Amino acid sequence: MGEAGGILVLASTLRVGGGERVLAQLLLALRDRGTPLSLLLLKEPGPVGGELAKAGIPTRALGLGSTRHPRALLAVLVALRRDGAALLYVQDHHDCLFWGRLAAALAGFLPVLSPVHSSAQGGLRAFRAYNRLLLGLSPNLVTLGSWQEDGLRRREGLSPGFWVRVPNPVDGERLRPGPRREDGGPIILGTVAALRPEKRQDLLLDLAARLAGRREIELWLVGAGPEEAALRRRAEDLGIADRVRFWGRRDDVPALLARMDLFILTSAEEALPLSVLEALAAGVPVAAPPRGALPALLAGCGLLLGGEDPAGWVDQVDAFLAAPPAAVQRDAKARAVAAEHHPARFAERYARLASHLGAP
Repeated sequence: MGEAGGILVLASTLRVGGGERVLAQLLLALRDRGTPLSLLLLKEPGPVGGELAKAGIPTRALGLGSTRHPRALLAVLVALRRDGAALLYVQDHHDCLFWGRLAAALAGFLPVLSPVHSSAQGGLRAFRAYNRLLLGLSPNLVTLGSWQEDGLRRREGLSPGFWVRVPNPVDGERLRPGPRREDGGPIILGTVAALRPEKRQDLLLDLAARLAGRREIELWLVGAGPEEAALRRRAEDLGIADRVRFWGRRDDVPALLARMDLFILTSAEEALPLSVLEALAAGVPVAAPPRGALPALLAGCGLLLGGEDPAGWVDQVDAFLAAPPAAVQRDAKARAVAAEHHPARFAERYARLASHLGAP
């Protein structure tokens, strides 16, 4: 499927989301650098997996109904041996991590590289008991920031030698702040995220309904997913269906961000969300609960939502809208985010790490 001596990338499925987009960007950047690689998916390809296949990344999808199927181990082991892979990269999913680490050990203790992007939240779910037993076989973790590393130290007893920090990338040129909206129309609140249960757009709808009693607003939901029908019904029940626009999956996100007055993320869990990086790089202030990297990221140009209830958020957001960050603050934040998370730096860090572990 791939070229000998390259990287085998293992994942469950690649739906449309920030983590999948970051992985796609990494694989295309490594390919452009001449690194041989292939992609093995335990379930279906998903939209992003299909796009990578069309882009020329050798891709195989097993179509398993469950990532816990024992066939997964054999498939990973066969792929490693057939391709003569020098490195296994495992996307952040606890079952993929388990099968990948075990297969790499059986294939001759090949090095395994894995991000802990979402798994280093809460109880570090990707490091369940069976993964803890195998962690020593692949002490090559990629973190997004200090809050994850603190969790790895405190909860897992790991030393800094287990990880390298590589923040998510954002294309600052593509998202450069444009002219400020001055049409005098309703305040546009928006979010960009897959419509999935963990993203909790239902809380955002509740917040918008409360704000609608105080201000003229529109709420834009950019993204697609299985929760769309339920969210549409929720908007109807709240009496704000005429104020909510479902944009679906879009390729013109920068243009939509440029029209937003406030980007709001209400996810139950986040690490370093790509959507927030993109909003800040586009000069849009962000409101979100203090998850993952968000407390540090929103400093100076954002609002950390206290509590977990939209009833408590409405006063905070209303006050923020009354005195939003000045244009100079937003532009400075956009430049800082674009510089720190430049795609070239992201690709270079990963390329150096892969080379250090034996990949060409």
